[in-house]
Amino acid sequence: MVDLVLKNGVVVTPAGVVLGGVAADGGRIVAVGADSALPSARETVDVEGRAILPGMIDPHTHMGFTAGVRGIGEERFRSDCATESATAALGGVTTMISTAFFGSTRESLVPCLRKAQAHVNENSVVDFKLSTYPWNENHLKDMPTLAKEGVTSFKFTIAYEGEEAKEVGVIPTDLSLLYRWLKESVRLGDPLLTMIHAEDPKLINVRREELREAGRDDLAAWAESRLGISEATDVAKIGFIAMHLGARLYCVHTSAKETVDLIAYFKSKGVRIYGETCPQYLMLSTDHQAGVLAKINPPIRDTSDHDRLWRGLREGTMDNVGSDHSSITLASKEAQRGIWDSKPGFPGTGTLFPLLLSEGVNKGRITLEQLVRINSENTARIFGIYPQKGAILPGSDADLIVVDLRREWTIGARDYPSASDFTVYEGMAVKGRVERTYVRGTQVVHDGQLVAQPGVGRYVPVSRLHGRTAEPGPSQPR
Repeated sequence: MVDLVLKNGVVVTPAGVVLGGVAADGGRIVAVGADSALPSARETVDVEGRAILPGMIDPHTHMGFTAGVRGIGEERFRSDCATESATAALGGVTTMISTAFFGSTRESLVPCLRKAQAHVNENSVVDFKLSTYPWNENHLKDMPTLAKEGVTSFKFTIAYEGEEAKEVGVIPTDLSLLYRWLKESVRLGDPLLTMIHAEDPKLINVRREELREAGRDDLAAWAESRLGISEATDVAKIGFIAMHLGARLYCVHTSAKETVDLIAYFKSKGVRIYGETCPQYLMLSTDHQAGVLAKINPPIRDTSDHDRLWRGLREGTMDNVGSDHSSITLASKEAQRGIWDSKPGFPGTGTLFPLLLSEGVNKGRITLEQLVRINSENTARIFGIYPQKGAILPGSDADLIVVDLRREWTIGARDYPSASDFTVYEGMAVKGRVERTYVRGTQVVHDGQLVAQPGVGRYVPVSRLHGRTAEPGPSQPR
């Protein structure tokens, strides 16, 4: 007898659908198939024809960090592990990948990451994989130790310099450091992954001053100050370095059609480059009613960029979708200061899956099988945690969500326990809602309500080095 059986459902995988259910024991999947083939269980749940999907993986979140907001750090990281993981679980996310950094940039990254792992294990209701920011040469020395402890993804921010870097709270990335980091990642082996926030700061600075002098102070001006070509030029530069070295390169929050075309070019040359986008770049435009609240870096753009990104997801040029979630509050956003002086960023992990389902699947832009591949399997493969995560297969973690594909509802910030108190999707009608969320077989969400206590979630290390990572497949169902 096993721990759990979900029966009478439609099991959705990238390969297609199975009418029946899933059995789990000891936190792992032990059987997938027709109801008649499933073992008896201590708990059997009839899902009454609803969809059973692998839990979503959000590859891009920020616990304990909000751009430009002072006075947050380890304590905010700890509390975010509780509030933001609960928000994620309600939206069908069972694994979050978050950057972790607090303390002095002069100190080793190793103690910080060890503390972050402990905070995850004590406070989260979903599982976490951790990334971090290497700021200087000393952090290059931390790389082998971090990799051995399962921290294998590292984010570099190239988009800021001068006063803007100080305002956002980052140290500009030196290209020579990034080159040496990419080279060391190749030496250490897969699945070492270099993540880049690519925007050319010099081009941005020129455009920003031109627009400010012209008296512009609107969301469209923010987009015009950070043109798509500013993103693409940095991806081109670093993409060629990755090509030369044979390194793995991950482009976070891709927003521009020019960048999608570049990623397609590099993939055609055999470069192991991956494109992540976010819901805001798939559906929000600069005339959005949220106005300054929708300020983010890179900026939201227009329908031609939306269309190219959706096509990239269908074709496999773009690999996955993350939220770029931060728990920024209305007060911290300082929207009253206008577009140039307010803080960038907004929450999104709780709405990631509902938006992709409603705007992607329900509007015929992608299939449900493609969504599962994009936001479960592909992300797990890229970050080296497949098939433990991102799959409904015997031996995989029993990270499962039960979804009513027909249920209509309206997004509201009040529905989430996030430390953030707003959403740019407030009042948006969507179709398809998560009813149950299981993390390694433990129920975290029941009928759209959180039922788990902090501490269910676990840090997920990556243990395999020097073996070549299995690449994401095409986005079409097999």
